[in-house]
Amino acid sequence: MPERASPQLSAKPRDSSESAHLRRAGTPLADLDLQIASIVLIHALPLATHNTSHFNRIPGLHLVDWLA
Repeated sequence: MPERASPQLSAKPRDSSESAHLRRAGTPLADLDLQIASIVLIHALPLATHNTSHFNRIPGLHLVDWLA
């Protein structure tokens, strides 16, 4: 069976601008959380999380609370 290549995910441009915006607002987000949010936004997918209060600071991110 041929080996399947993993897609390369680049989220750095969105990471940087969002990170700077959140830090200026006094509500920084962890780098890994920003990267997760960026990947979700780039691929136009919803983010399933129970941590909605944490991720709702990211504009345009569609959240699905998987425990609600």
